[in-house]
Order: sequence, then C-alpha cells, then structure tokens
Amino acid sequence: MIPDSKVLRITTEVFKAPKLAVDKLDKLSWLDIKKEMTEEKALPNEVADQIGEYVKHNGAVRDILDFLKSNPSLVADQDVKAGIEDIELLLSYLEAFGISNSISFDLSLAQGLDYYTSLIFEVGSIGAGGRYDNLVADRIFTILKAQREREATLPIQEIDVYVMAFGAGKDFDGLPPDRLHICGQLWDAGIRAGFSAKARPKLAQQFKSAEDVPLAVILVFGLPDGHPEKEGVLIEKADLVAEVQKRL
Repeated sequence: MIPDSKVLRITTEVFKAPKLAVDKLDKLSWLDIKKEMTEEKALPNEVADQIGEYVKHNGAVRDILDFLKSNPSLVADQDVKAGIEDIELLLSYLEAFGISNSISFDLSLAQGLDYYTSLIFEVGSIGAGGRYDNLVADRIFTILKAQREREATLPIQEIDVYVMAFGAGKDFDGLPPDRLHICGQLWDAGIRAGFSAKARPKLAQQFKSAEDVPLAVILVFGLPDGHPEKEGVLIEKADLVAEVQKRL
C-alpha cells in the first residue's frame, strides 16, 4: 500500500525526445526547457510547443487519462493507445484499493525511457522504477532459476482466506480489480487474504494454489446463482467480512 503522505508520480511514454530536457521541469521553467529543446537540441518550435501542451499537466489519474483520450490524433497512435490501456488498467487497480485519490499522474516524468517500456513511477525521493520488457534478456532465465531456489527455502506464506474468481468464455477477464477489492476489504478488517497473481487464472489452478498454503476459508465469487461450490454456502456481498470472520 502507498502511504497517504506520499504521492506516486506516474507517466507513460508519450514523447521520447528530448526526454532529458523534459525531466528537468521540476528544476527549470518551461521557457528554459523549451529554449534547451530548440537551441541545443535543434527541435522545431512547433514540436516543442506540442510537447509543452502535455508535459505541463499533472493531477488525478482519471483527469489526466481523460485529457489524453480527448485528443483524437494522439490516441490514433498505436504506441500511445497501448500506453493509455496500461493507464486504464492501473486506474482500475487503484480504484479497487480505494487509493486513486492518493496518486498523482505527472506527464513530465520522463526518466529511463531508453529501457522502460510502459508506466514509470516515483515515490517521493525514496525510489523510482518501471517496467522493462527487453532489458538483460540473456540473463532472465538465470535470475529466475536463482529466485526459484531461494523461494524453495522460504517459509510458506500464512493466509486465512484465498479469494478466487470463477468464469468461463472469451469474455471472462479474471476479474482482477474485483479480487483486489475483496482482498482490500478483508485486509482492512485484519484478515490475512491472498489471490492468484494471474490475470485470468482457471478455477482448477486457483484451487491447486490454495492447497499449497494453510488457510481456513476459500472464497469464490462469480459463481452462477444457486451453484455453491461443493459444501460451500452463498453469502451476500455486504455480509462478506462478517461471514468470513465467523468461519475463522
């Protein structure tokens, strides 16, 4: 969870060049940045002005998302469209956790775009990071093997409730925001809960994962009405936390 006192600044790769100049916006004025772009980097004035229309914006994630989507020529670009889809997914997770108002989206955050391939972030002056799909690909298998060996020696994670999503067909997306939201409710009540990290896990795979950890309750949602799983019982969403607490 991100503490309320911290603000996570997130952006996606909209403009690559000249990224180094843009990343100085927290220290220099836009006029100084534009001068560096046009005089030192030989960027045309009209291009610098277009960049300026975006990098000067920051605020709530939904507001910035709506701002980006309001420009038809921008969303027509496939790379930008993919970035917007990443932002929409991020927003759904933030809203599921109820922390979207604690997050600031800053379009001037432009560092690391040589290797980051999607959203990047900063947590105040504490740290920063992002996703990089193609970096050090030759070492990835060695790293994963070492990680698995370390994990094999770690104690089994103890949870009380394993949250599963049930559904089928090509339209079933795994309901990740719903799983996050339910786990958030349980965590807020002091209940140790977990779920599969896969976006669209099969029900059998989720039961297999649940068998690997000691727990008291398996919570399955999305089941058709009147179809309780095995010896389970149907409960109302509003009674979720209370019903789980009875069974712990």
